[in-house]
Amino acid sequence: MYVCLCTGVTDGQIRDAIYEGCCSYKEVRQATGVASQCGKCACLAKEVVRETLGKLQSAQAAIPYPQNLPPHNYPYFEEPDLMSGFFMSENQSLRA
Repeated sequence: MYVCLCTGVTDGQIRDAIYEGCCSYKEVRQATGVASQCGKCACLAKEVVRETLGKLQSAQAAIPYPQNLPPHNYPYFEEPDLMSGFFMSENQSLRA
Protein backbone atom coordinates (compact mmCIF):
# COMPACT_ATOMS: atom_id res chain seq x y z
CA MET A 1 0.00 0.00 0.00
CA TYR A 2 1.13 3.56 -0.52
CA VAL A 3 2.34 5.21 2.66
CA CYS A 4 3.49 8.49 1.12
CA LEU A 5 1.49 9.79 -1.83
CA CYS A 6 3.75 12.83 -2.30
CA THR A 7 6.83 10.74 -3.07
CA GLY A 8 5.14 7.45 -4.00
CA VAL A 9 6.71 5.37 -1.21
CA THR A 10 5.04 2.09 -0.32
CA ASP A 11 5.18 0.01 2.84
CA GLY A 12 7.14 -2.57 0.86
CA GLN A 13 9.80 -0.01 0.01
CA ILE A 14 10.06 0.94 3.69
CA ARG A 15 10.48 -2.73 4.65
CA ASP A 16 13.04 -3.24 1.90
CA ALA A 17 15.04 -0.26 3.20
CA ILE A 18 15.11 -1.89 6.65
CA TYR A 19 16.07 -5.28 5.22
CA GLU A 20 18.90 -3.54 3.37
CA GLY A 21 20.30 -2.05 6.58
CA CYS A 22 18.29 0.95 7.75
CA CYS A 23 17.90 0.75 11.53
CA SER A 24 15.74 3.79 12.32
CA TYR A 25 12.95 5.96 10.98
CA LYS A 26 15.49 8.68 10.21
CA GLU A 27 17.56 6.31 8.07
CA VAL A 28 14.44 5.02 6.28
CA ARG A 29 13.37 8.59 5.60
CA GLN A 30 16.77 9.44 4.13
CA ALA A 31 16.83 6.27 2.03
CA THR A 32 13.27 6.42 0.68
CA GLY A 33 12.22 10.06 0.90
CA VAL A 34 9.09 9.12 2.84
CA ALA A 35 7.50 12.07 4.72
CA SER A 36 9.88 14.55 3.13
CA GLN A 37 7.14 16.69 1.56
CA CYS A 38 3.97 17.45 3.52
CA GLY A 39 4.64 15.06 6.44
CA LYS A 40 1.09 13.73 6.76
CA CYS A 41 2.33 10.18 6.28
CA ALA A 42 4.97 10.34 9.04
CA CYS A 43 2.85 8.52 11.64
CA LEU A 44 2.04 5.64 9.31
CA ALA A 45 5.65 5.46 8.10
CA LYS A 46 6.91 5.31 11.69
CA GLU A 47 4.39 2.57 12.44
CA VAL A 48 5.63 0.47 9.50
CA VAL A 49 9.23 1.02 10.63
CA ARG A 50 8.47 0.05 14.25
CA GLU A 51 6.50 -3.01 13.18
CA THR A 52 9.20 -4.22 10.77
CA LEU A 53 12.09 -3.63 13.18
CA GLY A 54 10.12 -5.42 15.91
CA LYS A 55 9.56 -8.45 13.70
CA LEU A 56 13.25 -8.54 12.78
CA GLN A 57 14.28 -8.38 16.42
CA SER A 58 11.85 -11.16 17.33
CA ALA A 59 13.12 -13.32 14.48
CA GLN A 60 16.73 -12.78 15.53
CA ALA A 61 15.94 -13.54 19.17
CA ALA A 62 14.41 -16.86 18.11
CA ILE A 63 17.63 -18.01 16.42
CA PRO A 64 19.47 -20.30 18.85
CA TYR A 65 23.05 -19.49 19.79
CA PRO A 66 25.36 -21.84 17.87
CA GLN A 67 26.92 -24.62 19.93
CA ASN A 68 30.30 -26.28 19.47
CA LEU A 69 31.92 -23.30 17.84
CA PRO A 70 35.46 -23.71 16.53
CA PRO A 71 38.23 -21.96 18.46
CA HIS A 72 38.46 -18.19 18.12
CA ASN A 73 41.47 -18.45 15.82
CA TYR A 74 40.01 -21.06 13.49
CA PRO A 75 41.44 -22.58 11.26
CA TYR A 76 44.64 -22.15 13.27
CA PHE A 77 44.04 -24.19 16.40
CA GLU A 78 47.28 -23.26 18.10
CA GLU A 79 49.37 -20.15 17.98
CA PRO A 80 52.70 -20.90 16.34
CA ASP A 81 55.61 -20.97 18.78
CA LEU A 82 57.96 -18.53 17.15
CA MET A 83 60.64 -19.06 19.80
CA SER A 84 60.93 -22.84 19.45
CA GLY A 85 64.34 -23.80 18.21
CA PHE A 86 65.72 -20.36 19.00
CA PHE A 87 67.38 -21.27 22.29
CA MET A 88 69.99 -23.98 22.58
CA SER A 89 69.53 -26.70 25.11
CA GLU A 90 72.23 -27.38 27.72
CA ASN A 91 73.60 -30.31 25.70
CA GLN A 92 74.10 -28.33 22.49
CA SER A 93 77.12 -26.29 21.56
CA LEU A 94 78.06 -23.94 18.74
CA ARG A 95 80.72 -26.36 17.49
CA ALA A 96 79.82 -28.67 14.68
